[in-house]
Amino acid sequence: STPSPTQLALITPEPGQTGGEAGQADEGSQAEDSITATEFTVRLNDYLGSVGYLGVTEDTLRDLARAQVYREKINAYLVEEMPYPMTEQVWARHILVQPEGDKDVPDAIAEAEELVQLLAEGGDFGDLARERSDGPSGPNGGDLGWFERGQMVVEFEEAAFSGEVGEIVGPVETQFGFHVIQIIGKEMRPISENDFQQVVDSLLYDLLDGLMSDAEIVFTEGWEAMIPAEPVIPVLGE
Repeated sequence: STPSPTQLALITPEPGQTGGEAGQADEGSQAEDSITATEFTVRLNDYLGSVGYLGVTEDTLRDLARAQVYREKINAYLVEEMPYPMTEQVWARHILVQPEGDKDVPDAIAEAEELVQLLAEGGDFGDLARERSDGPSGPNGGDLGWFERGQMVVEFEEAAFSGEVGEIVGPVETQFGFHVIQIIGKEMRPISENDFQQVVDSLLYDLLDGLMSDAEIVFTEGWEAMIPAEPVIPVLGE
């Protein structure tokens, strides 16, 4: 989403990395290659020739392919019919002060409180983060991008989600040290593409489990005979 005037006023000079956006296209993806019917037949016969001794037949492969096609169609249907989930997210940046080396806990607290005072007096958050943050986001002005609940440690998450846009929160103590947090934005945003796919996959598994529990599954007679008594897979290297 386009940053609001308030968010733009907090970020100098430009918004930093705002995390993965749901629905972004993979620029490296390319269309799958297609083959002719003759090429397909040749490849199929070659494959059957290599696995035929295991009892794999063309009917076996067609059954497996049919099941995979059904699965993909159901998955696509779920994606098309299910509204894209939204979740409350926060855009924040922080300055981390870690008690380490000659800097003990009281010193770290004092430095974090000093940073809060400097910001209250008009100090630039991004500059202070680049100069004094002990966290990996320091070179980026402390920008953490958009995040939802469950992505940060509990203490940091509670502080970030309870703060107001533009507010300086902290110092907040976590297992990593003491954080001075600035809230850049708060809004309902789409979950990540990866999280959305996990939701779809979960629904798909639930659907298939339900169908299987209601179905009458019949095992083909003689399937035991298709299992060799002794291993027949060649030893690697032979």
